[in-house]
Amino acid sequence: MLLTDVCPFTLGVEVWRGRGDMQSVLLPMIERNSTLPMSKHERLVTFSDYQSAIRIGIYQGEEYYAKDNLFLGELIIPVCPKPARQEGVDVYFTYDINGILYVEVVNSQNVREHILLCGQELSREELDRYQQEMQQLMIPPIMRRENQEILAELSEYYENSVGVRREEIGWFINWFVEGLQSRRLHAVTRTVETAKNQLAAWKEREEHAEEELFDGELKRQLLEWNDELKEDWEE
Repeated sequence: MLLTDVCPFTLGVEVWRGRGDMQSVLLPMIERNSTLPMSKHERLVTFSDYQSAIRIGIYQGEEYYAKDNLFLGELIIPVCPKPARQEGVDVYFTYDINGILYVEVVNSQNVREHILLCGQELSREELDRYQQEMQQLMIPPIMRRENQEILAELSEYYENSVGVRREEIGWFINWFVEGLQSRRLHAVTRTVETAKNQLAAWKEREEHAEEELFDGELKRQLLEWNDELKEDWEE
């Protein structure tokens, strides 16, 4: 039995769906029962012509209209005045197992605003530490140095292979990238560990001059791992 922490409520931002709307609604970012820690990213665009700033209202709850949910905080960030929907911001939510929500907003000029929300009293040192940890979590797994190095090694194996071996390494690279993009921390961790183990096995066989048969075995393994990871992603 695997025990995991989950988010007990939905966390989202206030948005306007269209010009005819009389009230703003809640756009879920991290939904109720999501496995923690969880990170989510959305691109939001301006609503009115030539507006000079975007307000990101942060709410907790399950109601459709934003005002019917619990207001947690807000961020206001400047944007270039342009016709509606031609300018926007990237909104990042990260929620950890300690019940701490980190929200960051980035505009097209790379100006950043952020807020740390939690239901407990924290010292300045604890707040700084949590902020650094959250910022690290928000780096897409595929962009992290360690994972880029793994991808480079896999690519080198692919370039130096032919035939069935090359085909199956190509399958493995696709599987690895898909796992990194799953947005689930435990699935990403499992993907990286599997890739490390596979690379270590290949290197060991090379050192002992053992012939490795690529006869569909790796492809079958990938299909099994993929099924297991899909179960993780759907938890």
